[in-house]
Amino acid sequence: MQNAAARMIFNLSRTEHVTPCLIQLHSQPVQFRITFNLCIMMHNIHVGKAPNYLSDIVLLTSTRVTRPDLRSSSNTSSYVTPHLRTKFGECAFSFAGPASWNSLPAELRSVSDSTVFKNKLKSYLFNIAFNVQ
Repeated sequence: MQNAAARMIFNLSRTEHVTPCLIQLHSQPVQFRITFNLCIMMHNIHVGKAPNYLSDIVLLTSTRVTRPDLRSSSNTSSYVTPHLRTKFGECAFSFAGPASWNSLPAELRSVSDSTVFKNKLKSYLFNIAFNVQ
């Protein structure tokens, strides 16, 4: 649908590439929009602005009781991703949220202001999606 909308806006034929149009529209592919929304929810959890039912789903690696002496337990900005048996389980927020959050660079995860975080996250994901430097 996104590609069809871009083709309609720029009056492109079916054989023309739509990627330059998406870059011009500053529109991210659907996969990156999903990652963007997951990271926004995880940021709200991280700064304490999310409801309790979401905060209770994820667990910081530093609060994990099983092996507190690991180097990963000292990293206060990463979350535990549960081990799953199926690919279907990776769609659950308890896995997808922490996985998306942990894939972000540390300097992006350390931003506490929501507006600044959203702007930097959108730029970061846009650069990854279209290999823009």
